[in-house]
Amino acid sequence: LVAALPETEARREQELELLLGLGAALHGAKGYAAPEVAALYRRAHALCAALGDSPRLFTALSGLAGYACMRAQYGEAWARVEEMLALPQDRLEPLHLVQLHFTASRVRGFQGHLRAALAHAEHAIHLPDPSVPESAAFTGIAPQDAKVSALGFSAMVLWLLGYPERSLERLGRTLRRAEDTGYLYMQAASLLY
Repeated sequence: LVAALPETEARREQELELLLGLGAALHGAKGYAAPEVAALYRRAHALCAALGDSPRLFTALSGLAGYACMRAQYGEAWARVEEMLALPQDRLEPLHLVQLHFTASRVRGFQGHLRAALAHAEHAIHLPDPSVPESAAFTGIAPQDAKVSALGFSAMVLWLLGYPERSLERLGRTLRRAEDTGYLYMQAASLLY
């Protein structure tokens, strides 16, 4: 239906909103590694570039990084993270900054760069607690707490770096924060670490 509309900036805006909303639904229905997810976020990325839209470009890049990471394409995932890191940080929502550094931590950790992974996780953990904007419901971020993920991932990295006591302390913080969110998904996810 959108393709039938004339190619205008208003049409691109509408398509972008539709794609980003659909991205969250596709994650849930098909998983982060589904080819449809990549196609959707590639199109959203192109639209953001055409519109010069940094905040929504972050969401498109985050979707592409998640896709690449879930397919063990860590070089590609890191390239998307580097694009996110290059975005004007003052134009991103605090929630995006926490998500950015958690994503950077996860990708660096999977690449075996454990100290860099820990540094990004620590950065995410120490950022001010973001409020969840209403728009997050359409970006797939709302039911998640990236600080829970950063805490849990950092616990795993601390263990791998040879700091079991710090790792266990961090796991305790992870579980407490997950409980505080009230989201069953985050409580279950925190148990993976």
